[in-house]
Amino acid sequence: MVVWELGTFGMIEVLAVLGTTIDSELSKLHYAFVYGADDRVLYRYDVTSVPSTRLGEAVSPLIDSLFLQLEAGRCPSWEACFLVFAAEVRQRAACVDYPLTPQDEEGLHLVQALAADVDGGRLAPDDTLAELQWCLGSPTNRLSWSCLRP
Repeated sequence: MVVWELGTFGMIEVLAVLGTTIDSELSKLHYAFVYGADDRVLYRYDVTSVPSTRLGEAVSPLIDSLFLQLEAGRCPSWEACFLVFAAEVRQRAACVDYPLTPQDEEGLHLVQALAADVDGGRLAPDDTLAELQWCLGSPTNRLSWSCLRP
C-alpha cells in the first residue's frame, strides 16, 4: 500500500513537471505566423510589439517580393503590381491591428502615382526602382514614406 502511494505520488510529480514545462515554453512564444492559401508562411510578427513594429514585420517580406518582381520584369505593369501591393499592405495592417495613418495612405497613393508615371514612360523604371529600394528597402526606412517626393 505504501509503495503504491509513493508510485502514484511520483506519477503526479512527473505530470506536474511536464505541465509546468509546457506552460513555461508556451509563454515564450510571442510570434504569430500568417499563412497563405498554399500553406506557406507569408509573414510573422511579434504579438508583444507595438502595432507599428508589427506592421513593419508584416510588410517587410512584401516589399522584398515586390522588388524582386519589378527587377525580374514579372509585373504586367507597374500600376498593377502596386495596386496589389497597396491592397496587401492595407490587409496586413488590419491583420496586425494597425490603423493606417493619413501619411501611410498618402505614401501608398504616391507609389501608385510613381508606378503610373513609369508605365506612362515619364519615369525610367531602373531609376525609379533604385529610388524605391533606397527609400523603402533599407531596414531603417521600412514604410517610411517621408523619403518619397511628390
